[in-house]
Amino acid sequence: CGETLPFDVFVASLIPFFQRNAALALKLAYVGTLGLFVWICAQFYLPGKGFTYLIIFGEKPSAPYVPALKAMNYYAEPDSKGYDAQYYAQIAMRPWLTNRALNEAMDSMPYRARRILFSWTAYGLGGGDPARALHIYAVQNIVCWFLLAGLLLRWFPATSWENFFRWGGVLFSFGLCFSVRGSLVDGPSLLMIAFGMMLYERGRTWWAAAVLGVWGPLPGLAAAPMRRRLPRVERRPVAPTAAQQAEPRNSRRETSGADFFWAMVGRG
Repeated sequence: CGETLPFDVFVASLIPFFQRNAALALKLAYVGTLGLFVWICAQFYLPGKGFTYLIIFGEKPSAPYVPALKAMNYYAEPDSKGYDAQYYAQIAMRPWLTNRALNEAMDSMPYRARRILFSWTAYGLGGGDPARALHIYAVQNIVCWFLLAGLLLRWFPATSWENFFRWGGVLFSFGLCFSVRGSLVDGPSLLMIAFGMMLYERGRTWWAAAVLGVWGPLPGLAAAPMRRRLPRVERRPVAPTAAQQAEPRNSRRETSGADFFWAMVGRG
């Protein structure tokens, strides 16, 4: 028989502990996951520049930035044209779409304007102050991640390890993590969709329609029981819908799966 290693003895001693405290271990796993995310996000904070690293401004943008942004201390990636969030962040600083400087800073104002919802929220929460709006926009994804983590407990409560892995699998999925890493609109949009589905499951179909459509066309699932009561209307959204917020982006740089995997554990 081979010699028993001290590590093997230590692991064997833990088994009875976890068997006696299975529920506690499961809850600790949930809490530990939240703590891990906090630690990861903290790696992206830069003194004096906040979380502007997440927005991915570039030192060589394809269009000149708005004056309010140029006057601020923000992080710009060397030898880069930046990424999608730089456009929405500038809109958030002053969302007047007729502004000449803002239009000159956009690659395509019609395209960006259709996904303006979370620029509006940053501007509103910032009280109209461009600097505050920029920093709020940078962390909106982080806040939405935590809100989604809480909301997902409705479907994946802390009652089994299967639920834990499903819960963690959603929160650390490629798209959601990359949305946080790049301050994109996908993460907040997923939160809206999940919140709308929760309302629908509770029978709040009108509220679900409002959340999922954001005053746009009513989603089919929520509109079905109301179809006989609603007048025929033109199916054209008057504000950004959740689906529009989550539609694929026009990428400004190439990324790979390996490049993404480490995006949430370091700035490199």
